[in-house]
Amino acid sequence: MISLEKKKKNNGFRLLPNGRESFCKVIENIDRLQKDYPNFFRKRVFFNAVLHRKNSFKEIKDFFMKRYEKIPSISEVNPVGIEPEKYNDFLKIYRSKNEKSESNKCVSITMKKNIEPSINELRKLIRHYNKYIVWEFSELYYSLKKTRLPTGTCIPFTRRIFITAQGVILPCERVGHQFSLGRFHEDISIDVNAISNNYNSYFDKMSVLCEKCYLNKLCDQCIFQLNLDSSTPTCPNFMNKKKFMEYLSNQISLLEKQPKQYFNIFNETLGID
Repeated sequence: MISLEKKKKNNGFRLLPNGRESFCKVIENIDRLQKDYPNFFRKRVFFNAVLHRKNSFKEIKDFFMKRYEKIPSISEVNPVGIEPEKYNDFLKIYRSKNEKSESNKCVSITMKKNIEPSINELRKLIRHYNKYIVWEFSELYYSLKKTRLPTGTCIPFTRRIFITAQGVILPCERVGHQFSLGRFHEDISIDVNAISNNYNSYFDKMSVLCEKCYLNKLCDQCIFQLNLDSSTPTCPNFMNKKKFMEYLSNQISLLEKQPKQYFNIFNETLGID
């Protein structure tokens, strides 16, 4: 996954440590990767772009389609960890996905033809509810009852970490500094007990809501993107029974209309080309 925006002016918030723009260097390396390893690039390289005041949906989509024949995932500037006194500065660069404009309207129609959101949901449903798919080798030998933790938050150090230029260790690049796992300088400083206690407190805060949510087995909501400062945090993906039944009905209807999608997703999960 490569994060990039279109052209120098759109990529203006991505700077090298010396303060210079990073676009030309990144593009040079991407082009070299595509030239030297075309099959790998076609199958394994994906792009992410961040929507902000220096770009638009249409500019992002047009750039990646024209240059690399790929459609990137597009996210907003992460609001987590913004200091209150700098919030107005944040708003100057922030642009919402829901912001109405002609360029956003134009590209939304085009992107729906290439990336169908319901297919992504169907992929998630099949992977979690198909009894023929196991996630660990131990499941082939033992019938284990899995413990389901609240939300879809990654367990620390199991998938990835992100180390800032200042040596702060974070669960990933989308998590604010207030949720750091430790520091890395000459030595590595990680307090395992403190991490465990912190995560348990976060999960305890969400457990009541998650127990009532019918989507909990399919949840991919990161707990660090929720308002943990609230005594009763809410979740944008919460589903009651009625909404979940509608959700399942939509997925089953999709399978009935496109039965081949089941086999495509199953083979993709198994890593079969």
